[in-house]
Amino acid sequence: MIFLDGAATLGTAMLDPTGQATFTTSTLAVGTHPIRVAFPGSANFTSVTSATLSQVILPVATAIQSVVTLTSSINPSAPNQPVTFTATVSAPGTFPIVPTGTVMFLDGTAPIGTATVNPATGIATFITSTLATGSHPITASYSGTNGTTVILPNPPNLPKPPGAHLIETAPTPSGFRVSGPAPHATTVQVGTFNRAAAIPTPMIAAPQPRATSSAPTILPSTSAVLTQVVTAQLGAQAPGFALTVSPDPVTIGVGDTAILLVNVRAASGFSQPVALTCTGLPTESTCTFIQPLIPSGGGSTTLQVAVSAPHNCGSNTPYFVSSAGHPPMTGTIAAIAFPALFGSGFLMAGLRRRRKMLIGTIFMLALTLCGLAFGGIGLSGCGNCTDLGTKPGVYTFTVVGTAQSGSSNEVETQTIPMTVTIP
Repeated sequence: MIFLDGAATLGTAMLDPTGQATFTTSTLAVGTHPIRVAFPGSANFTSVTSATLSQVILPVATAIQSVVTLTSSINPSAPNQPVTFTATVSAPGTFPIVPTGTVMFLDGTAPIGTATVNPATGIATFITSTLATGSHPITASYSGTNGTTVILPNPPNLPKPPGAHLIETAPTPSGFRVSGPAPHATTVQVGTFNRAAAIPTPMIAAPQPRATSSAPTILPSTSAVLTQVVTAQLGAQAPGFALTVSPDPVTIGVGDTAILLVNVRAASGFSQPVALTCTGLPTESTCTFIQPLIPSGGGSTTLQVAVSAPHNCGSNTPYFVSSAGHPPMTGTIAAIAFPALFGSGFLMAGLRRRRKMLIGTIFMLALTLCGLAFGGIGLSGCGNCTDLGTKPGVYTFTVVGTAQSGSSNEVETQTIPMTVTIP
């Protein structure tokens, strides 16, 4: 029997006494091969060729290098706090696949747990709460998988091969056939002659085609080191509060009042009231809290910071109020001096700079006029002197929050820059 791959001869084999011929090869290249078996003929039979068998040869699966990445759900963590380590295993390449298998998690060289890779996502997770205080070099080691080969079932309804014609006139009980029970092997069987029987049509059949399916081998790999830090400080944080003040910084005109918001936020179970005060205010300025004591649990209040305008010494009545204009004034000096002061201010300052120069002019003329009163000119209304109030400039003051009525004596502060301008 002659075994053919297309038109090329693969090899030959002799029929055994049972009428079978077998040929085995392992040299077929990757791809589809049209395999046929030809009977060259004999004294009793003419030559015949079987139907074509499409033998599929798949490539041998090559090993793929895996890649493992490792993450932590929280880092740093506290003692006895559950931490989830997540290992993601991938097999990149031209045809990336999702690996299967197991992942071992290690603390240095000591295993701390294993997990199975999810075949749908390539992810394996491990949870632990037993890590001691300190730094832990955690890695994830993937085991890898071995490749497998699966023989697919034979296709149904193969076409019948053509028959062969006998030269002998004597009948025979059967013809001959070609069969193949396994891939890469073909067997031919020719029946014996019985000249007394009727002559059937001899048949030659090729082996049924089979194909193989291979799963690649995935090599093991280990992730980079993830340093997991376990610190006792996270679990021992004392109760306290945070103090915030806004706006920061603040700008305010002479004789005006700024409104600020003060917030006290409790943390880690802090449950004491907080008293609010101000320090470092500039001369002739005040701060007033609408609610100077914040109750336990925290809260907010309004802070009013006021800066004074010029006024008589010994009096709290300003010569003018920035946000409300100039209030009525009494006394001979007020009736004479202040119209002159404002008029002189406009004349000296000019049209474009009159507002910024006005207050300075008022200060100087107020001192001059009050000085005349001391000189015996007979003017009244200045009193003994003029208090200039809060001078324009850049200052800072501090809002202080002090814990009250409890075990904590915590004090929180916030320093606020404040610019005082001529309105």
